[in-house]
Amino acid sequence: MKRIVYFLLLIFLFSNTIYAKSSISLTFLKKPKSEYYINEPIYISVKPNKITGNVEYRFVLYDLTTKKSTSYFSKRVSYRNAYNFKFNIKNEGKYYIIVYVKRAGAKNYLASLKSSVFTVKKKVELKSVGLSLGNGEERIGDYKNDTFYFDLSDLSDGDSVVSFDFVLNDDGFIVFNDSYTFGAKANVKRSIRVPTDFGFEDEGVEGVTLKTLRDAGEERSFNFSVKNKYDLREYKINIRFK
Repeated sequence: MKRIVYFLLLIFLFSNTIYAKSSISLTFLKKPKSEYYINEPIYISVKPNKITGNVEYRFVLYDLTTKKSTSYFSKRVSYRNAYNFKFNIKNEGKYYIIVYVKRAGAKNYLASLKSSVFTVKKKVELKSVGLSLGNGEERIGDYKNDTFYFDLSDLSDGDSVVSFDFVLNDDGFIVFNDSYTFGAKANVKRSIRVPTDFGFEDEGVEGVTLKTLRDAGEERSFNFSVKNKYDLREYKINIRFK
């Protein structure tokens, strides 16, 4: 009889232990949004339910591209207050986060909460740079090592260069020759009509003629950058005239 009572007592205690653990949960007060830029701050806020005393958190960031994870651990905090966590990600890809909570000093975690998958996008960068010519043609630069190369040596002296045409991968700004700043929308061509940045401007011609440019030298280079709130990239344009 004593054995039966002891066995029933163990079942009772075990059942209540499992219930106590399973009743504890976590809630996102601020969850990850669906999309971020590289190095953009990511804010998460969580709060435990049905637990008292001090608690500790573990945040695990999962990279779905590399299949690797990174863990961050909180200090000991009161269960009464939400816990706010801030971090950033340096590589593009798709990620999700699992948050774990346990009693302060305990070994085992009592509850977990998984976020939705979110995307981290590339830094702001150029998709293409073109030159619009007076004859209606557009030349697209060949890209290598942050420089866009143009060869206009096949054009006649009477042809002219009218504008630079930029396409960014995201909303941002183009800073040209450290003198001009232009806003640009993602994937929309932004034409900048600045022939005087060559140092010349021909009267009666839209832009500047190849003859004028060739008289000044064989080629010319320009520095410019693109930027958004979180990043700045520097580039160069090199144009060969003859």
